Amino acid sequence: MLSFNEIAAPNPNQRPRLGQRTRSQRTLMGGVGGLGGVFPAMQSPAAGCDPATVASGSLWPYWMSLMCGTYPTYRMMRGHPTIALALSIILSPIIASAWEVDADEDADQRAIDWVYDNIIVHRQCIVRHGARAVWLSNQPFEIVWGMDGGVYTIEKFKPLLNDITQILEDKKGNFGGLRNNGEELHPNNAMLIVHDDAPGEPYGRSRLENCRDSAWLPWLNTARRSDILDQRVSDILPYAVVPPGSFEDEVTGDVVNYAEEALKALSALRDGDYAVLQSLGFSADDINQRPELAKISQVTLDTIDFGNRGASQASILDKLAYYDKLCFRGLLRSERTGMEADTAGSRADSEQHTATGVNDSELIDDDIAAAVNLGPINTGLRLNFPGQAGAPGKPGKVRIKPAPLVDTKRKVYADLMKQMMGDSTVARAVADTLDVDRMLAEMDLPTLALFVDKIADARAEQQQQKQAELDAKAKQPAPVVKANA
Repeated sequence: MLSFNEIAAPNPNQRPRLGQRTRSQRTLMGGVGGLGGVFPAMQSPAAGCDPATVASGSLWPYWMSLMCGTYPTYRMMRGHPTIALALSIILSPIIASAWEVDADEDADQRAIDWVYDNIIVHRQCIVRHGARAVWLSNQPFEIVWGMDGGVYTIEKFKPLLNDITQILEDKKGNFGGLRNNGEELHPNNAMLIVHDDAPGEPYGRSRLENCRDSAWLPWLNTARRSDILDQRVSDILPYAVVPPGSFEDEVTGDVVNYAEEALKALSALRDGDYAVLQSLGFSADDINQRPELAKISQVTLDTIDFGNRGASQASILDKLAYYDKLCFRGLLRSERTGMEADTAGSRADSEQHTATGVNDSELIDDDIAAAVNLGPINTGLRLNFPGQAGAPGKPGKVRIKPAPLVDTKRKVYADLMKQMMGDSTVARAVADTLDVDRMLAEMDLPTLALFVDKIADARAEQQQQKQAELDAKAKQPAPVVKANA
């Protein structure tokens, strides 16, 4: 018998269904707050739980989700300022980068054009949503196919909400498509980008798991303690001593409770206002005649000094800074990349740490590109251009390749430009031997047309001078060689 997320092996030759199949991804509490899909899905995808199984079971209280890695928890963690900064450092270069079309020598030009028209044009959507897999553990998509002149085209890559999407597998553990809110999608109509997946774990693992227990939750608890201390900086607390019971106001005739009157006075003091507690002065004869006056004489107001706890804030701030660093490290980035020279080190150190994180971002970009190559590109090539698609699990003759996030060539050009601006001798030598216009174009630097014209005029003048020197040498008479006597 098949389990809930296990299906019979899908037919790989099945043609994709045309048009959009899934419904709206809006769920309960999935609105402005960005907590989409708190119910259902309170279990952890990182622990191998199937997000759809909770729908049929009991729902956990929302606060319990903080204790395990759930999709709502990850969305809350993304709102933490330090985590948001670290994720931006990781993902922004990927989103701002580009893809190139790579093809074999015998690739069909029509297949190359198809990849440009159906994949490259959707790159921004694919990468912007696919990069969420880093902190959500996975990102599912519906591939919306269309037909144009007998050719299968991709109209849209629709990102699906993780909380209501189930990953399907066949008996051998191969990707069997998706089930989104009850709608099953064949692998030809589905794409899945997974981060840090392990054998037998199709949902992947969120990178936020590295800092959820060790940094994020302790940070929240420490910040809460800091808020409490802010309200009790000096810990000089007023208190009142009153007798039990009540008394009758001689002026108004109202019955007044001692404790209630004392609370009003203490509240006024807390708010910085004045407070009045009624008391009386009387003699022993008065007490003998009216014993109830003894109660009024017991009303007193005083303060207790528990000591100044303001110094404790310094240690709390140190703890918060420490947890901030742990958040960076848990996301596989050095805190130097986001906290440049705050405490020690130099800018050069920070740049070095940034360079070491580039390889990690490129690996993430490669994972996204691999999912596209093995999924929609291979399917499109198989449907439209027989012989161009790759075998299962292998890219075809046409594929996409992420551009490097750090272009070594542009860095070399930049170093040369720095030397040119600092040394006129180097500038003349570079202008004589290199195409400066092309260097500026490769670096994507905005240049004024006048500046480009000046470079061209200077180069032409140098060439004229060289030609004049050559002509002058050519006109000089050859030296006369005298024969030996």
